[in-house]
Amino acid sequence: MDNVHNFQCKETIRSEARAWVLKFNQDIAPTDEDILNLRAWTERSPVHRAELEFAEQCWVDADLLSELAVPTPKRETKRAFDPWGVLSNPIRSLSSGGGMAIAASLGIVVTVALLLLKTPSINESSIYETTIGEQQVVLLPDNSRMHLDTNSKIEVNFSDDIRAIRLLRGKAHFEVQKDSNRPFDVYAGGGSARAVGTAFSVYLSNREMQVTVTEGIVELARIDASDVTEKAPESIPRRVLLSMERGQSATLNKGQVQLSNLKDKELDREMSWKKGLLIFAGDPLHKVISEVNRYTDVTIEISDPELRDLAIGGRFRIGELDALFDALTLGFNVEVSYVDDSHIQLQASTLQ
Repeated sequence: MDNVHNFQCKETIRSEARAWVLKFNQDIAPTDEDILNLRAWTERSPVHRAELEFAEQCWVDADLLSELAVPTPKRETKRAFDPWGVLSNPIRSLSSGGGMAIAASLGIVVTVALLLLKTPSINESSIYETTIGEQQVVLLPDNSRMHLDTNSKIEVNFSDDIRAIRLLRGKAHFEVQKDSNRPFDVYAGGGSARAVGTAFSVYLSNREMQVTVTEGIVELARIDASDVTEKAPESIPRRVLLSMERGQSATLNKGQVQLSNLKDKELDREMSWKKGLLIFAGDPLHKVISEVNRYTDVTIEISDPELRDLAIGGRFRIGELDALFDALTLGFNVEVSYVDDSHIQLQASTLQ
């Protein structure tokens, strides 16, 4: 009798797990309450968590791997991937598999694994760092939310007078709680982005700072990079360059600013990394590979110079190398060569 009862309980849990995955993979983003309820559900027992992992993997295997009309046959994976490593190392979702049209009708907004991330509490001065392939969501003391991308490092300094963030490496997106008495400042390289109540991302590549606004208004300023390490945040001189609004992206390099206006679809593509996706629309292959390389410790090299500017379009889950390579091979006549487990070369295929 106990065995029958346990079986029925497991079937109920399995059904609930499938319902959670469907709920978190629709066009409407889940609420904070949904996320908290899901976390509470997974903490009921190891069986709950295991069934959610299984349901999520089934969804990943049925996902639309790219927006190209390219068939993606099953094939042996050349590396051992852990599709659910995201639970300990968020966004390490490196599964292979065939694309199916089911995902096209529902639309992939988020993965359950990403939203299961713990939001750690922080002290007023803290450093947060993600490894390659990892993302982290942090709830700041003022209830602002910070989303760290792969291989990123940030120093947070909060007091009664300031809200200061120093981006040391990588990319982060900020959803800022309004506080007119304490502007929210993000310092990166030789620039500073200031907001009161808004949402924006900051990306630091070498000494270049890129700011993209997704909500509200952000003030971009030039600073002396040495001041960030030598002076307290409230005493750093800021030379305001421009005010940015939603849909604008600015690149600041050596004091020079390049501003661009993004259409809604372009802005969605720019922010797709937060949803565990990389979306390309006619981007040159060298840019695509540069972005993909940020999320994996596998080195992908374009060995054929003629391929560098090949226009690529597609939609991929972050880390799905096999899906990307299948699309390149079948849709763009690119040959993928495995030098070893950590080095891959791309060249024009000699097969027609």
